[in-house]
Parts: sequence; C-alpha cells; structure tokens
Amino acid sequence: IATLSLDAMGNIVVQKLLERGDLQRRLDICELLSPHLAALSCHKNGTWVVQKFISLSSNATDSRDLRHLLMSSLQPYLVALLKDQFGNYVVQGCLGLGQCARVLLECLAKRGVDLAKTRFGARAMKSVLEPLSSRHYDQQYYSAIVEPLRGNLVDLMGNPHGALLLSFLLSCRQLNGSDLISAAMPTIHTIFLNRHAVTVLQEACVTASSSTLRDLCTALTAHDNPVRLLGDQGAVSLICACMIAPAMDDGTKHLLVSRFAPIVSRATVHSDQHAEHLAIISGTVKQ
Repeated sequence: IATLSLDAMGNIVVQKLLERGDLQRRLDICELLSPHLAALSCHKNGTWVVQKFISLSSNATDSRDLRHLLMSSLQPYLVALLKDQFGNYVVQGCLGLGQCARVLLECLAKRGVDLAKTRFGARAMKSVLEPLSSRHYDQQYYSAIVEPLRGNLVDLMGNPHGALLLSFLLSCRQLNGSDLISAAMPTIHTIFLNRHAVTVLQEACVTASSSTLRDLCTALTAHDNPVRLLGDQGAVSLICACMIAPAMDDGTKHLLVSRFAPIVSRATVHSDQHAEHLAIISGTVKQ
C-alpha cells in the first residue's frame, strides 16, 4: 500500500479505499502507512493520500483515534514538513484535527522565526495566521506564534521570505508600522540598500506615527552617501513612501526634499518608475 501511494495512479486507488472504507478500514491502512506518512507527505503523489486521511478524519466525530495516529506519526517531522513544497500543505491541513493540532501550533511558536525565513515555511505560517485558519485555535496560540516574530523583526525583514510574512502581518494590522521602524533604527543604515527590508519599511510607513517617521527621515538625510541612495530604486521608493505617509508632517517632508532634491540629477536612473519617483522628490511631478 505504501508503494501504491507513491504511484501516479495507485494513490488514487488508495484514496478510494479510504473514501469507501469504514473507520476501522481507515485505521488499518493508517497503521500500515504510519512509518511512511512523513515521507509520503513530501512526495508529489503520496501527499494526496495523507491529505485524504486528514480531510476524512477532520470532519468525522468518531475519528479521534485516527486523528491521534496521524498526528503522532507526523509530529517528529513537522519542521521538515513545513519547509517542504508538498509537506507544508499536509501540515496546514492538520489544523483541522482539533486538539491534536496543538502540537503543530506549539511547533510554530517555538520554531516560527526559523521557518519564516524559508520559502514554504513562510507560506505555511501565513496560511496558519490568516483569519480563516485562526478559527481552528484559540487567540493565545496566535499570540504565541506572532510574538517571537515581533522580537526578530530586523532578522526577518532582511530575508526575502521573512519580509513577505512581515508584509502580511502589517496588512492585517497584527504588526504596527512604528514598532517595525523603531526595531530597525539601530541598524537602519545597512537596511536602506536591502531591497527586501526597504519594501517592508515602505509598508510600515502607512501606519507609522509622525515621530517615528521623523526618526526614519532623519536617518535617511544623515546617510553618508545620499547619491547612492538616490541611485537605488528601493531606497528612492522608501523616500517617496515617507513623503506621502498619512502621518508625515510638512516640516519633516521639507527636510527630505531639501536634502535630496538638489542632487537628484546626479543619480543613475534604472527604470521608468525610478525616474518617476526621482521626479516626485525633486518636485517636478506632484504625488
């Protein structure tokens, strides 16, 4: 049955056996496959068998034993599964396993920062933290997963996958723009030229307070190579994001313009959008 589960056609046969069989038949098959469930989860064909197990046990009130068997077989491999292109979907499906899903939530709370810096781990965490998924668990688990992320903002914003997860948390108001910018201030000069980090900072400007924006703009104007900043598309986009931020005051905006507008002509232009942003900074085009 393990060999069938790995086969392009055989896995469909195994799924039909699970659908047509009673609870005892499903338990019998799960017992046979339990040593292989993690490996099956990471296989392009086998993953469908494991996902079928999960979907059938999630909705059945009499499938407690099956849920426990599934989770106990997968638990030692949760981190590896979350980092896998197929395995992460299996783990996401485990949220529907009721109380058995607690081990998954605890894993995300302990290893979330590490997972957030991987392609499929970040994708799985985003799905788990979406409002539709959070109905499966208590708010305390949500906080336990998000808090470690808040404590590692600089590390995450410089990572392509971590930056996407932070952008998601900003968009759903689970992360405050002022907190993110403030966390970045000690190393802000190294962040301005990191394209992933500046993208997150741009989004943080939308909800940042006036005082936080002032600190960010002061750091921008104090950069030791302003021409290099203007030659970087990400940094220029950040300057424009500061200028149009809701909490931006006229005095701070004037500080940015007076620092960068006179040297815009010295910047190397890389794209039409880059040129447009430079024109906004120089004042030749209005936002």
